[in-house]
Amino acid sequence: VQRAQDSLLEFAQADSFLKIMSWRDTLDFLYGRNAQENPRSQDPTMFSVPCDEFFYTKFCSEITKYREGKSTPEALTEAFNQLANHTSIPLAAHAFWKDMRLFSCITEFFEECVNGKNNEADHHWTDMVVFALAKLVDTRAGVSTLESLPLEQLDTILVFLLNHATNFPRLWKITYEISCVSKLLEGYEKNIVRAGTDYIGSILNKFTRLQAQSEDKRVVHTTLPEHKAVQEQITILKYVVSSVYNISVTCRDAFDLIIDTAPNTFLDLFKRTYDIFIVSSDYGLHLVEESVVEMNTFIDSVILFDSSSSLSFSTGTLPRNLIILFGDFNTHVASTAALAFGRICSSNAAVHSVWNTLMFDENMAHVVAGFRTGLSHTDDAFREACCSALLSMLDGPFRVKKDVFKAVIFEPDAAERNADDPNYAALCSLFE
Repeated sequence: VQRAQDSLLEFAQADSFLKIMSWRDTLDFLYGRNAQENPRSQDPTMFSVPCDEFFYTKFCSEITKYREGKSTPEALTEAFNQLANHTSIPLAAHAFWKDMRLFSCITEFFEECVNGKNNEADHHWTDMVVFALAKLVDTRAGVSTLESLPLEQLDTILVFLLNHATNFPRLWKITYEISCVSKLLEGYEKNIVRAGTDYIGSILNKFTRLQAQSEDKRVVHTTLPEHKAVQEQITILKYVVSSVYNISVTCRDAFDLIIDTAPNTFLDLFKRTYDIFIVSSDYGLHLVEESVVEMNTFIDSVILFDSSSSLSFSTGTLPRNLIILFGDFNTHVASTAALAFGRICSSNAAVHSVWNTLMFDENMAHVVAGFRTGLSHTDDAFREACCSALLSMLDGPFRVKKDVFKAVIFEPDAAERNADDPNYAALCSLFE
């Protein structure tokens, strides 16, 4: 009993200690120093490792010295390395967002570099700035502080992000976090869609140049500058698509923009991106699971939000490309492609366009083979997605074509694996 009481007393004392810790003590605690045993103060004129409360002041001073020729590229590089370390730490990220002078200091230097100053061509300072800024939203503290900023400060940040979103993809990570709180982007919705359109258009343009250069069989795709650029943009695409969706469902004008089927609109470029996905391996590109899944989910979610938009997604090569993705080795990609395809087919408006795709034996064979694989797969989520997709199709306007899928649905293996799925039971009932 005494031991238990002692433990409770120790716990209460520890809890009291944490409650009375000052901000500086907390910093010391986080970075491995005991403030009571080692209370040394930080030198406000020199950098220290791993963290100090004067860091941002010294960093801005280092930028000034570099501009004036009083510091070396090596010293500034180390300062940027430490900047990235600091911005990834919760309390330091909080401190950064709360003082807009820091943001102004860094972005002014960034703008100078974009315009060719500060020996940008030799040192690529802009990449270091973006890398550090993106780390500000790696922690919940950084994100919550950003979301709580006054609107005039957010305006300054958003203008910077949107101006450079296409050429510096990592900035979309910050835009995405802001988009998760829809009220923060009021008035910016259409600007976000336009920025997303420019971003996807940039991917297509770079890929076209990559294709042209790759016609020379002696060229190794992965050594081309366009290869690296396209790969990075595809990797970040998940943040772009999610940001566009988040704001479009809160603003009718923005939603109308994303379902506009005119040439070179967001949707037109979005659908053409799938053409890149299908041939990506031919050019040494890695098809990033998260980005493809987000795009598939975007289709599913938009049509679920407004079923009339299914017609917008049913034209062009998109249905065929989704069919091809059924057979992807990645079950998450395949299952979300099946759901997206099923959602497109669930609307009367899209039936004619989709059937024009399916009327070709090769495409129909892909669909049947994809659902055969999915319904018998060991992955529960993939099977459930295929059941849901088929039900969307066959319990809707595709009911007249249900016999095409009858053999697949009633295969013994599919029946056994999906015995407990209510969607599978509903599928079977369509044939009663």
